[in-house]
Amino acid sequence: MQNQLSLFDENVRILENQEIRTHKQHNNNVAYDVGVKIGGARKDQAALRKSFEENRDLNILSLLEEVSPVEASLVVTRKELFKDFSLSIEKEKGTSPQAAKLKDLVIKRIQSNPSDSKESREEFVKAALNYQMLVENISTIDEFIEFIYEIRIKLTADCMSMFNVKGHLRVIKERLEKAPAPSALHRQYTKELKYYNAILDEGSIPDRVKLTALGPNFVKFFLSAKSANTSLRNIKRDIQSWDDLTIKSRKKGTKNQPLWERELPITPVITAGYAYKINKPTELMELFSFRGVEFGHYMDDHSGADHINNCASAFMDLSNVLNMNHNFSISLNGTLSMAFGSRGRGKALGHYEPIAKVINLTKNRGLLGVAAHEWFHALDNWIFDMSHNYKNGQIGFMTDLEKYGSYNLSNAVVYEFKELMKIITEGNSISEVPVMRMKRKPPITERVLARRAYNECDGDLLQTMHYIHDALSEHIDMAAYYGEQVEKVKAKNDRTLRKLASFVAELHESRTGKFVDTVPCPTNTSRYMQAALKLDKGNKGKYWSSNRELAARAFEAYLEDKLKEDSIVNDYLVYKTNNPIAFPEGDEREKINECFNNLFETLVKIHML
Repeated sequence: MQNQLSLFDENVRILENQEIRTHKQHNNNVAYDVGVKIGGARKDQAALRKSFEENRDLNILSLLEEVSPVEASLVVTRKELFKDFSLSIEKEKGTSPQAAKLKDLVIKRIQSNPSDSKESREEFVKAALNYQMLVENISTIDEFIEFIYEIRIKLTADCMSMFNVKGHLRVIKERLEKAPAPSALHRQYTKELKYYNAILDEGSIPDRVKLTALGPNFVKFFLSAKSANTSLRNIKRDIQSWDDLTIKSRKKGTKNQPLWERELPITPVITAGYAYKINKPTELMELFSFRGVEFGHYMDDHSGADHINNCASAFMDLSNVLNMNHNFSISLNGTLSMAFGSRGRGKALGHYEPIAKVINLTKNRGLLGVAAHEWFHALDNWIFDMSHNYKNGQIGFMTDLEKYGSYNLSNAVVYEFKELMKIITEGNSISEVPVMRMKRKPPITERVLARRAYNECDGDLLQTMHYIHDALSEHIDMAAYYGEQVEKVKAKNDRTLRKLASFVAELHESRTGKFVDTVPCPTNTSRYMQAALKLDKGNKGKYWSSNRELAARAFEAYLEDKLKEDSIVNDYLVYKTNNPIAFPEGDEREKINECFNNLFETLVKIHML
């Protein structure tokens, strides 16, 4: 490994050996906190955040933005700003069940959070508070229908220039003068004149709050007559009393067993790598330039010594096997902290906190093979933050391939991340689609396609679904040719394929008398992705199949393979990634490993690591 310490002189600062012992760590020789207090002035942030949550004051939000844009982004969300709304409270207020359901539906159409900027968050808060005030006293569905008209005027004023509104008014006035009265045409133009005059009045209000800040789905509900009318029709049909809104309690029973659990070593084995004897946490901090090192109050000196020694060996192995320019790269430019047994949650072996920039490994089970997984989460988040010059308020990860910035981020790095996630998620695999009872038959064109496919494939279900898949794929090529949104066509094809799987199963049963529970369907996803979807029970992106978790587990597999090439075993860093339920395997694993090679070679070449 090349020694390029000079490259880090300006970017990495070696922290002073500052002890920040808590009262309970007073007599510990090893397990005590050093470096910068992890989380910084968290109590100040917490006080401002609590004050804003209680008062919704924009001045307090502005102060919070200065202290921490991340904290500001956590309170400026739909969930937080509308947390006081509930159907039970509406019932107590005397709101009709239909009006209450409409209120709930519209809130769910508001975007979860605004875009990542101080200005966007301020506009979002203003709009949310204004909407709450306007809708507060509505208690019947008839009042809500009038309210839709009122909001439609406000949103139209947001979307249209007043110059265009005045132009519409001139044309309408001219047509109204020529229309005979009384007549249907005269009544129509009179109604339009009133509507556009109301828009003009609304647009003339100084410093008016723009409700468009609440997002496109919110806007669509009020501006699209079809959207609003469909919702009104469904609610009038389905909601007749408060009993229709009662949420049925889930049946009690035994908890579902997890579909996969990590296989853990009894005692972590470390061979042929780097063995360090660390006596104090300051030595670990200095070795990698960690921002701080923290221990839980229940961490004794013996366990603390195990952690800091194994951690030092693990991260030196990681640094060397990836050919990093310097072991300071492990701390990601001095921004990363380590915690041992101090910030645990649930049954997790470890976790990474993107707000505090800290990896926590639990006291006992944290010794067992998850350090690499959590470090990759830290790297993933660090590159995203760096792309925004660390001024972003939203928590983000580069592997999500969205909302990343361009500050100091090489196009080569972006390319390698995109290639990595493409190989991780895309491929040619088979999915077992469960057969569902069909409430209505597919359109006749789709039924004709399914029957033709079944007949030409002599009843072979997999070949039948391949035939249908290939036929639907032609729609994607056509969409690309005509410049349409390919992703929407792909999503529609996927829904159609799953729907036709049930139709083919019924057709198969009628022809052969054999009932099947599932139908094999070809997919455009990798086997690794399909396995993750099974762990998430088909909910794409929920946890196991989210980009950041797919990438972190794939990194574990890559790293273990790299260590094996050098005959290194480090169970503290990574352990047993040969399980196809949770990790890539075979040719997919080889391709993913090659992508990781390219990514880390690029990061090292441009001195990011």
